[in-house]
Amino acid sequence: EAGDLLRALGRLLSCSAGWKYLARVVGLCVCMDPQLERFADTLALAGIDITQPFDVRWYNAHAIEHSLPLSPLPTFERPPSDGTLAVLLGNSTALWPAFLRWLAAQPDPESVTDPLDTYTASVISAAVADLTGGARHDIFWVTDSSRLVSMQRVALVSGLCYHDAETQLSIHPAFGAWVAFRAVVVLDAPAARFGDSPPPLVRCLLTDADKASARDAMAAALRASDEANLCTQLHGAKGMERDVRLAWAALRDCVTVGRDHRYSEAQLVYHYTKDREVLMHAMRAQPAAT
Repeated sequence: EAGDLLRALGRLLSCSAGWKYLARVVGLCVCMDPQLERFADTLALAGIDITQPFDVRWYNAHAIEHSLPLSPLPTFERPPSDGTLAVLLGNSTALWPAFLRWLAAQPDPESVTDPLDTYTASVISAAVADLTGGARHDIFWVTDSSRLVSMQRVALVSGLCYHDAETQLSIHPAFGAWVAFRAVVVLDAPAARFGDSPPPLVRCLLTDADKASARDAMAAALRASDEANLCTQLHGAKGMERDVRLAWAALRDCVTVGRDHRYSEAQLVYHYTKDREVLMHAMRAQPAAT
């Protein structure tokens, strides 16, 4: 019965309408106005099904409190009492079929550079342009190491995910470890409706068995990394890189919650290795559009 309840909750939380319903039932402060709701719904249709509004103040204060080497997110000189509205964007397994459909529609799919990043950037940029109408904003991409934002910390302070310090996994109450973050969008708009304090942190979602499995998987991944480094030193090659990445990916399988939302094997392998052959095979295996 508990498993059935969790699966039903997962289905409820896998769409923006479900989040809105649950917010009304349990009093969560989602606080999305009609423009943000349309923004979230547009992105969900493209597979970006995680849209979490938050106040920039929460993230900036968290970084200071924990002495994290992170630059603050911009506030656009808004009065501190107003706060500054931002949105964390990410996806569950829902991204994969939408992405494959887009890729198959390209004139020459095999020539697209960084196809997944290209797809998510184009979808998010178009939705943000529609949302802002030219008003000031800033987008921080997970792929841009020159402007580092800890998406995991944003997910933590906004009440979206539990953050496990040992594995560094962000664990969603419905999707479990099967989430990926794409961008943080900061808007020149107030966030005072959230109140001065951030929401309660998501409680630990790992069982004792999960923690034990994660420790074993972490040790195996570290061993694989050490062996790969030795291989590179001895042979000057990256012969074990794929195995190393999949060893780290195995950490996600240690989390019980959200297993119904596990990535397909093709999505998982491509997510960690960017193997073009795997991607092209998955694209061709998709049912033809009707």
